[in-house]
Amino acid sequence: MELKDSPAEAEFRAKARGWLENTLPSLGGPEPPVLEDKLDYWRAWQRLLYGAGYAGLSWPKEYGGGGADAKLRAVFNEELDRAAPVSLNSDAPLTCQFFLEDHAVRHSYHHLARIQAALKR
Repeated sequence: MELKDSPAEAEFRAKARGWLENTLPSLGGPEPPVLEDKLDYWRAWQRLLYGAGYAGLSWPKEYGGGGADAKLRAVFNEELDRAAPVSLNSDAPLTCQFFLEDHAVRHSYHHLARIQAALKR
C-alpha cells in the first residue's frame, strides 16, 4: 500500500489545506462548548463546506455528492484534523454502497435536499 500522495492527491491536499487555513478563522473561534450555541456554528461550517465543494465530498456524484474516493476523503480529513477539531459525518456513503438501490436513492436525495434547503436560508 502506497501511503505517499499521488500528484493529484498532493494538489488536492494543498488546495484543502489552503482553504482550511483561510476559512476556519471566519468561524470566529473554536466550536462553542454549550449545545444550544452549536447550531449556528455548525450551520456556518456546513455553508462554508458546501460553498467550497467539500460538503458531501465522498457521496457518489449520481446522488449529488463530490464522488471523491476513500483516499481523497482521508486526505481532507487529515487536513481537517490538522487544522481544527471539526468534522463531517462520513457514514452517508455507506448508505449508497450497502443499501438497496431504491432505498439509497430515496435516502440520499432526502438528506441532500434537506441540507441544500438549510444552506439556502
